[in-house]
Amino acid sequence: MVTTCKPLLTRQQKDLLINGYVRDTANDFLPTVLIQVVHLFYNHLRSLKLEHDHLDEFLFLSKPMVTETFSINSFPLYRDIKFRMGVYPNGIRKNQRDSIEFYIKLKSMNEALERITCYYHMFEQHTQSEWKGVASLSLNEYVVWSPYLMRLSQCQQLATYANLNALFFSCDIKILALQFKNGRRTQVARHMLMNQHESYTWNVTDTLQLRQRPLQRRQFGSCLFSPNFGGTNQDNWCVKYYPEGIKRDDFRGAVFIRLLRTPPKVKTLRCRYCIYEIVDDACAERIVEEIKDFSHAAANVSHGYWLKKLSVHCSGDGVGVMQQLRRHAFQVHIDVLEIFDFEDRSVPVEQWTQFGVTRFAPF
Repeated sequence: MVTTCKPLLTRQQKDLLINGYVRDTANDFLPTVLIQVVHLFYNHLRSLKLEHDHLDEFLFLSKPMVTETFSINSFPLYRDIKFRMGVYPNGIRKNQRDSIEFYIKLKSMNEALERITCYYHMFEQHTQSEWKGVASLSLNEYVVWSPYLMRLSQCQQLATYANLNALFFSCDIKILALQFKNGRRTQVARHMLMNQHESYTWNVTDTLQLRQRPLQRRQFGSCLFSPNFGGTNQDNWCVKYYPEGIKRDDFRGAVFIRLLRTPPKVKTLRCRYCIYEIVDDACAERIVEEIKDFSHAAANVSHGYWLKKLSVHCSGDGVGVMQQLRRHAFQVHIDVLEIFDFEDRSVPVEQWTQFGVTRFAPF
């Protein structure tokens, strides 16, 4: 049996909350544009809070929880695009017992549409579990995060012995493009340019401190994401790091570069990428350097390599106890070598700017 929960706040409730706060604190002098930005942010974010009876039913009676359907924009083109969020205590798919799986599902859209492309950022506040990427969805298709991010047994223990009184799931959804049944493709996100040469340093230590959770004990499958980076909007790439590996039998950790948003005319990017790791005061150590194709159409959105675990002990259940590090960081360098359009034709370099890839970095 599936229990339906209302999203924590509806769009109308968010609007009323924001308007009331602005009037109370800014005396009506807050710029209209800034108010619109605040509305835009809150209206993209959807949340599902499990507490009281719903939390007990979820954790101890294994009842899945889903939200009502919701839209993310009131404009006519988006009005019929509706999603549903849900969370399953023992996985959506078979053989996923003890896996808490959080998903978003496309439930309705305009009859003229065949698919939509959207950016998603899924998060659970108490455990700091996170998953993000870009997906192309047709009707009733869904995105689900890794089955190893959250364990039901761990949450049961927290609720029993550590006063866990709520789980707070949220998802930021942004529609990037619409694919119509007649073959037409429309980019609806704001204009962007991608850098031909991109460099970025992610300080993992800062990420953990910002979340105010040391996460000293990690299991296989636990994952950390860097902030998004790259291009005019800082939304082309991110780094994904598995400190204890992806699966139970992995004896090494793993790090990946993940493609997020691409220019609207570009189907595939052929890139040379390089990842370096920095631990405390040691010199940067190169983890991987290779040439790979990145493409949402071919599901080649992540490439990376194995690296040494930083845990000082790993018990039989796959739990690692992390070292106390002054600094742990990854440096990434990405060079776009070739781009391909949606007809799989290589684009001449002199036309790259027309396709949204520029060498005039940095942004």
